[in-house]
Amino acid sequence: MPTGKKNVRQRKFARARRSRAVKKRFGKEAIGSGYKVVVLNGIKRKICTCGNPKCTSQGKHPNSHAMPKGVKDAVDSYDELKELVAPLSHFNLAICTGGMTVIDADSPEAVKKIESLASFRATTKVLTGKGAHYYYGGETRSRTRLGPDIDIKSGSNSYVVMPSSDHISGTIYKYDIPLSKIRALPKTLLSEIAGESDTPKKRGSVTVNFNTKVQEGGRNDHLARVAGRFRRMGCTPDQINAVLLVENQSICYPPLTDDEVSQIADSIGKYRTSADEHFKTAADVEPKKVRYFWPPYLAEETIAFLEGDPGTGKTFLALYLASQFSSGKPLPGTKRRRKGNVLILSGEDSVEHTLVPRLIALDADLNRIRVMDKLVPLNKFGLEILRSELEAHPEKFVVIDPVVAFMESGINMHHANEVREFMVGIMSLANEYGCSILMVRHLTKSTQGKSAYRGLGSIDFQAAARSVLRFGVSPEDPDEKIMVHLKTNFGLIGKSLTFELVGGRGKIPKLVATGETDATAEYLDASDRGPGNPGDERERAKDFIRTKLASGPMTTAIFNRDADAAAISAKTLERARRDLNVKSYRKGSQHYVKLPGTAAPV
Repeated sequence: MPTGKKNVRQRKFARARRSRAVKKRFGKEAIGSGYKVVVLNGIKRKICTCGNPKCTSQGKHPNSHAMPKGVKDAVDSYDELKELVAPLSHFNLAICTGGMTVIDADSPEAVKKIESLASFRATTKVLTGKGAHYYYGGETRSRTRLGPDIDIKSGSNSYVVMPSSDHISGTIYKYDIPLSKIRALPKTLLSEIAGESDTPKKRGSVTVNFNTKVQEGGRNDHLARVAGRFRRMGCTPDQINAVLLVENQSICYPPLTDDEVSQIADSIGKYRTSADEHFKTAADVEPKKVRYFWPPYLAEETIAFLEGDPGTGKTFLALYLASQFSSGKPLPGTKRRRKGNVLILSGEDSVEHTLVPRLIALDADLNRIRVMDKLVPLNKFGLEILRSELEAHPEKFVVIDPVVAFMESGINMHHANEVREFMVGIMSLANEYGCSILMVRHLTKSTQGKSAYRGLGSIDFQAAARSVLRFGVSPEDPDEKIMVHLKTNFGLIGKSLTFELVGGRGKIPKLVATGETDATAEYLDASDRGPGNPGDERERAKDFIRTKLASGPMTTAIFNRDADAAAISAKTLERARRDLNVKSYRKGSQHYVKLPGTAAPV
């Protein structure tokens, strides 16, 4: 790249970095003065960063990722503000008008009018793209068109763009008088702006009269707002027109013509009502088929939980699924081969020492698996980082292990409202990017009550999941792992599956799917109800084999029949045979079993 172009890019980058720093400094000042701050979309190449080319409020409306609830998400912590803007390359800031009244003069003429009034007092002043903002202490209520090109912003549900923010015109909002110079709102200033001479009403800490005539320039907007209010109530265009005709004659000065009023009523009457925006007839809903990542255990666009006691192998199962999917091998119980990208967020195991070695042992395609090597809580900031990752590297399968490691320290995992808010953020990612998210969760120590409710934390964890899997150790055989499908929202409960950890001494073990079983969650809980239970059944099977085969070989049919009568499962019998190195052979049409060192029948 030519030196000249490189220098231009470096200067642009330096300017952008300085701009971000200045915005954060003014945000810190506002928060330090007791005001809340709202993160807005920015201006990039004279286009609002919301991405809507027809945006009518460019650089002035809340960033939906940082502030999903708009002004309700305004922050009063500078540390939280830094987290919210960290992933944003372009942004503006706004100051919440709680505790203040801001007069918005949107033209040079409006500025001259305000500053010429007898009750005007110099206060904090911000130069905008077209006019100025005047900050005064004390709340009134927000109102548009108090005078030509003059609006009022006040209260905690409103805000104004802060200094250092970018205007679509290319200018920057600037302080003419700093925030520290804010003064109380003069009692008669708003009435004087509105051209009133009558005695104003008292409202809050200041005196205001809002029963003023709507002047020329604000009449259409006023009538459109009235029409919108009645349309949201379900009124027809004719009913709206009747209301507007009365409002026009009593409030507007001079009144609009009846034809102009009818045009406003007809236009607003075509809008959908508020109820229409939130409800529809069931017949208008197009059914959507459930798409499975791993049928019927994990569906796409949803989250699922994998629960189990520590040390049972939950992470092994998650990595096994990740390796099978990354390398295009079928998942347990299915024959369909799918290959795709995987994202693993691990809060307990080392990436270098544990995760990657295990994935290698499982023959995973490491080029299709990405891992988080620096833990970030999944708060608003963390969700933005995860969203950026999913946009840059679309992954169809995401593992979060364990869920508690990615919850912010202030969240109480036993409080349903806090858990639900955390889960909504994760659920939105699954839906937005069409991926299946598997979240690992530990169990409580208690085995009392229903097995389905043993997951650690609020029941809202499980309520938010579309599927729940339980993973544990067989009570009869400590070498056998069992996965039970506890819950699904889609009607089909999958069969319980069995697995084994295999691997010689000194080698990294890997999980292998071995088949199906009728085991339930209550069956898995049996392994926690007494010390030594998992091995007892296997030892009993060994004693059975030694007794039966002590006098010599036995036909396999009789041997298996007697084991079944002794309530020894086929899996336990098979492992006990392997432990004792029981031999099997065929003679004629019969199959026999015998202990090592004993002679076969003649």
